[in-house]
Amino acid sequence: MKKMFLLLFLSALICACEDISDSYYYVNNESDKEINIIMIGLYDNYIYTTVPPFADSLIHNSQGMFNAKNDKLTDFFSKITLVFNGDTSNINFVNEKLWDKIVISKHHVEWHLTINEAIFN
Repeated sequence: MKKMFLLLFLSALICACEDISDSYYYVNNESDKEINIIMIGLYDNYIYTTVPPFADSLIHNSQGMFNAKNDKLTDFFSKITLVFNGDTSNINFVNEKLWDKIVISKHHVEWHLTINEAIFN
């Protein structure tokens, strides 16, 4: 019994020492029309949101046990699709080259994507 308690105590202590980090995903819509966003998570969960015209909006946030500087879009999403003025983008926006990654601290990272009408032309 003492061994089981010690094992549970050590497991809880190890888990308590893990760092919880936050990732925030923003889309800046530079057009005069709203953008509908479809995000597909790693486990095929769908997240839908809309960014109003000329707005910078938080589209998603997540938490995990990771160092923020090692955070990757592919850790949370398998596909991000944008719908603009009825047209669906052919681009999968789970491409880190399209986003600006800003590491605020070891436990806080922000991802920023700027969208304008040119991306749909």
